[in-house]
Amino acid sequence: MLGRRHVGHIGRSAPAAALSRPVDRYEVRLRRWLALTVCAATLLPIVVGLLVWNAADPAVSPTVISSARAVVDTPAQPVTAQTIGAPLVTVQAHWDWNGVRHDGVVAVPSGTAAGTNVAINVDQNGDWVGVASPAEKRMYATTAATVLAIFVSILIVAVGRERARHLLDRRHEQYWTESLRRFFATQPD
Repeated sequence: MLGRRHVGHIGRSAPAAALSRPVDRYEVRLRRWLALTVCAATLLPIVVGLLVWNAADPAVSPTVISSARAVVDTPAQPVTAQTIGAPLVTVQAHWDWNGVRHDGVVAVPSGTAAGTNVAINVDQNGDWVGVASPAEKRMYATTAATVLAIFVSILIVAVGRERARHLLDRRHEQYWTESLRRFFATQPD
């Protein structure tokens, strides 16, 4: 105890924040908010992907998907400048599944002639399930939603960073303006 002087707070030192400028404390708060925004933006694609994946009810989709041969009944529109590179077009067709004839609309490439045999996907009842299976549609929807959420997350982080930089620059200017005003106000004439 001989070399120690007793001041108002024994054994404690002044908190570090007491010696920092208000603008520095503001910067720390902005950095914390920005870090929180980055964490939330990172979780956004994961949450969106899970929500979209779980929203597609797998019980509604057929469990068994098989391939069948269908015969095109009506010709598809011919290949023209407008249909080149276009997705599949729908036509009337028929197919046999477990000895039962099924009639319906199927997708085929442009220019497919009547009487052409094409492979189609059918469910356990023999009904056409489309070009992509329900599991593939679920995967495509989830992927699209996740990619969109990633872009939104990047946008949120970029906007948040720029906004934080703008707010900090403005606070620095206010601090220096106020400091200079006080300094010149105390100067003798």
